[in-house]
Amino acid sequence: MTRRPCCSIKLLHAAFGTALLFGAVAAHAGADPAAGTNAAPRKTVRLLTIGNSFSQNATEYLPQIVASQGNTLVLGRAAIGGCPLDKHWNLAQKYEANPDDPEGRPYTGRRPDGHEGKMSLKELLQAQPWDIVTIQQYSWTCQDPKSYRPYAQQVSDYVHRNAPQAKLWVHETWAYRVDHPLLKRNKMTPGQMYQNLHEAYATIAGEIHAEGIMPVGTAFQNARDDPRWKPDIQMDVDPKAFKYPDLPRQVHALCAGWRWDANAKPPTLGFDGKHCTTAGKYLAAMVWYEVFFGDAHGDVFVPKDLPGADAAVLREIAHRTVRDGLRPRAEAGAKLPAAE
Repeated sequence: MTRRPCCSIKLLHAAFGTALLFGAVAAHAGADPAAGTNAAPRKTVRLLTIGNSFSQNATEYLPQIVASQGNTLVLGRAAIGGCPLDKHWNLAQKYEANPDDPEGRPYTGRRPDGHEGKMSLKELLQAQPWDIVTIQQYSWTCQDPKSYRPYAQQVSDYVHRNAPQAKLWVHETWAYRVDHPLLKRNKMTPGQMYQNLHEAYATIAGEIHAEGIMPVGTAFQNARDDPRWKPDIQMDVDPKAFKYPDLPRQVHALCAGWRWDANAKPPTLGFDGKHCTTAGKYLAAMVWYEVFFGDAHGDVFVPKDLPGADAAVLREIAHRTVRDGLRPRAEAGAKLPAAE
């Protein structure tokens, strides 16, 4: 059985900038009588993500899932849209060179003194006694190990200096949708992109001695291989052939794909082949939950626009990916892509 959480989710802070977000969320069961049926003992995790829109997608539903399981999450985000590791590192160095340089404070957050404002990565790392800090690479260049060097090691060292109690984890991002133009341009399948990024993340996690890898990209590829979920995506779409609100066929898509901008006059049909649908966000968040909290039991939060049966399949895929080491079928012939 699935349900929407009746327990409280207390927002400590959530501040949005043009292309960045830092938030801290405490999720707990409160007086929810159903919470006693969930996993015990209850657990608290303080988690800071260093990333971009992909880390935001992956954790969007994590507070609600944690709340529905009677656990506690303090979630912080040091995120800039489209940000690669080298940019995070270079911005941190701007702060170190001159703490008054506004470029060195690109994130928005609440400091320990309670005042809200622009913050540096160093200030965010020191703002909470984080248990976990995660890093990732930009979603396209993550396929090439060279793109991480030397920045992954530099960011890792910076985390350990400024949050020495925290364990560093690597967030494995996901392959783009089959109809993404970059895949077509590079004559690459999602499976080949996954193979590239999976190997690159594993290589870099080893080099920086990370605590582990959150296998979100692996879970996405497992879902795409699962006959209960296998996507049915309409290819070679002519946007002019569709009238609002009709959409091309995109069943079981984990990435957004085609969608209408209803605010445009007239409405326009656009494409996003890399950011998540509700299903993709849910699958990613379940992977994070399984990695940091363990198995989900009893009533688990489900977004209102995700059918319960679909949510159950995605939870099983996340569980099998994390607990059983489920891996997708290998695709030969993957090669590193050209520049975006």
